[in-house]
Amino acid sequence: MEALIPIDRLGSLPDDLIGSILSSLNLKDQAKTSVLAKKWKYIWLSVSNILIDQNQFVGQNDVKSVRHRKTKKFKKTIDRVMASDTPLDTLDISITFAIDNNTLNLWILRAVRRNVWKISLSISKEDDNGPFEFPAILPLFPAFKSLTMESYFDVMSIPICRYLEELCLFQTNFGEDRDLYLQFSDFFSLKKIELEDVNDALRLTIVSPNLKTLVLHGARNLQELRIITPVISDFYFIKKFENLVPELLHLGFFHTTSSQWCRCSVPNNADFLIRFPPFL
Repeated sequence: MEALIPIDRLGSLPDDLIGSILSSLNLKDQAKTSVLAKKWKYIWLSVSNILIDQNQFVGQNDVKSVRHRKTKKFKKTIDRVMASDTPLDTLDISITFAIDNNTLNLWILRAVRRNVWKISLSISKEDDNGPFEFPAILPLFPAFKSLTMESYFDVMSIPICRYLEELCLFQTNFGEDRDLYLQFSDFFSLKKIELEDVNDALRLTIVSPNLKTLVLHGARNLQELRIITPVISDFYFIKKFENLVPELLHLGFFHTTSSQWCRCSVPNNADFLIRFPPFL
């Protein structure tokens, strides 16, 4: 009788399909696939989308010694993944504790050198390594287009990224000034800004020369919002708090080309969208 030869169906899948499957998984699950087939052993190290969640590697209730050992293994695994030179689309990092800024910056720099276009970074307030600081050479990489930060960091520490097109800031330290002025004049490619937790300011001014879309997730005390840009097209306000005082939010949109203001007042306790014509 002729011997049956086992068919490696997983190993026969095309590389593009394997990469697509792996890119939909978090990093820990990606690593587990290395034992499924010989062909899969190293593919997980060169996927185009990397999702790093420290909680997948280190338990919140682990004793200190176990947490330290798991954190070292976690960093070693990430170092190995980030050392690849294959192109990268997105990098999503969620950190809870015990990762220093230098390590985070090294991972980010390796990502932008691989032409990553989108970075999402979440750092818990439980982390005791101080406020996060961006690598100084971040603005030098034109492929980097989108940044999402969920961290209590100083918004003024963002380096001027002339190629950045989208900026989303959550749980950010906007300071305690009642008059908050966000200056993005040198972010020439910035088209979308999304903000959350602007809770101390009474008056907020945003200056951005090519901003088209602004999304504001609630604002506990905000009374007046001024947007200075020539090309604004959409403003989304997403209600986050109930029974706000004041009940009205006063809006002012300044068209820098025609030197004209567009002013209106809207309810502060409902979701709404304002859509502007191409030119005010």
